[in-house]
Amino acid sequence: MLAGCCDGLTCVTSAINTNYGVCVSGGSGGTKASGTSLVSPFSESAQRSGTVDSPSSTTTTSTTTGTTTTTTTDPRAERQAKLQERRSRRSTRRNKIQSRRTTKATARKTRREDAEEAAILAAGPELDFDYFIKEPTEDGPQQKYEELRVTNVSDLAAILTAVKLHGDESSGTALSKSISSGSSFGLVSGLLNGDDLNSDQYWWTSVHVCDKQVDPQAQGWIVKAAFSGEAESRTYTILCDGSVNGVPLASDDETTNNRRKRKKKQQAAQRRKKRKQNHKKGR
Repeated sequence: MLAGCCDGLTCVTSAINTNYGVCVSGGSGGTKASGTSLVSPFSESAQRSGTVDSPSSTTTTSTTTGTTTTTTTDPRAERQAKLQERRSRRSTRRNKIQSRRTTKATARKTRREDAEEAAILAAGPELDFDYFIKEPTEDGPQQKYEELRVTNVSDLAAILTAVKLHGDESSGTALSKSISSGSSFGLVSGLLNGDDLNSDQYWWTSVHVCDKQVDPQAQGWIVKAAFSGEAESRTYTILCDGSVNGVPLASDDETTNNRRKRKKKQQAAQRRKKRKQNHKKGR
């Protein structure tokens, strides 16, 4: 070596090549041979002298020679970074697949619901009917009258579009009475006017529909209803013997059971309507 180390340092060199050495702490600038092996910053002799930290004790080691800098990264940290990157790509791919599946499932459900609703609209409203002879009351009409109580058991609101006497094509009244799902409306006959009726009743004729002197199967109502004014009306024929569209009148016990079933159907229709409204709001 042409020049030794600074004061406070000792030059560790090889006995076979004294032109190269490593400055280590300690000493007063002299030179010390460490054997016949070559000396480098990471040689065992240099580290035994306490000059350079072991590479395994640090994550990154930088060696500067002139103007060149080399950085060595810990392989474990590099593997961990690559592993995290692969996990992130897999997670992104799974999320995309799940999003596509959810979108397709929602589209299928929407198409199925639209098809079911179209079938219901095409079939027309589902109505139930009850016939009553109403007695005079203090607050209502002062004479007996007939009422055909129409109940909407559909999921949607229905519109009564017409009512007329069965067997008499000349009679009839055009209507536009809306009945919400689960509600009912009374068609009143046998009064001179409808002045004293309730808001859920409609007087349409002064004629008594059901005359005891006439065959009950030859008398009755023809009621038309639709889901909207533009839709085709569904026709119901209700005879005075209690049959509806040819279905005979049930016995008293069966009538009671049918009323219970009808009430359950009305409640179910209201629940379905509410669920459908909530579903549309959640879209």
